[in-house]
Amino acid sequence: MLHLDNDRYTSIGALSERTNLNWPRRRKPKVSTEYAILSQRGNKITIGAAPIGCPGSSLAHVLEILKDPSITEVELLGWSSEQADAARPLLFALQKNRNLIKALFLNECNLPPIDLSTLSLDKFCYMQSELSIHNANILCRTIPLHLKQLTLSYNPIGDEPLKIVSNLLGPDSLLEDLQLIRCEITDVGVTALAKALVHNRSLIKLAISANLITDAGVVALCSSLSSNPVLT
Repeated sequence: MLHLDNDRYTSIGALSERTNLNWPRRRKPKVSTEYAILSQRGNKITIGAAPIGCPGSSLAHVLEILKDPSITEVELLGWSSEQADAARPLLFALQKNRNLIKALFLNECNLPPIDLSTLSLDKFCYMQSELSIHNANILCRTIPLHLKQLTLSYNPIGDEPLKIVSNLLGPDSLLEDLQLIRCEITDVGVTALAKALVHNRSLIKLAISANLITDAGVVALCSSLSSNPVLT
């Protein structure tokens, strides 16, 4: 299943001007390093940072939950870069229990790149998180061949990470679902993907709408599909 539209949008960065005014320095806001179990339903647990002033769960309690063999999907929600130190033990616990955790979702997070090769994931989602091009490049280089679902939607990652992912779509790839909605991808990235799809036989679902793709990119992608009997 291929989702592609000709939606085009322009990202306009906020303009700022430097001044010579000596404004008083703002104190850094307090950042919570407590843990909050936001939900635990079935085999999935969602962990966030507890609001300032609110009692949260201890790290030991959260790590004990992650040892539960029935927990196979973990979501980290709303972790900022200032809370990276608090999130690091959670990620380490996932690596330690790598044979249990099959899906990892990072939503609205701003964390350092994760080495996906240390995990036995089937699904990985890093969405709506302002993932930088640099961090996306590092992340994509660690994608294991056994990963089946990859979602990077709503991150301004551009073409370079897609080139890396495209290189992984060889005959040994097991990737079935690739979600790249609104990622500021241009014809350059989609052309690299099109070349990989000529020989790839694992991908059955591709969502790449709301990007910066012109008619040239659409033509390149459609041409590759004529040689791909799986992705239609």
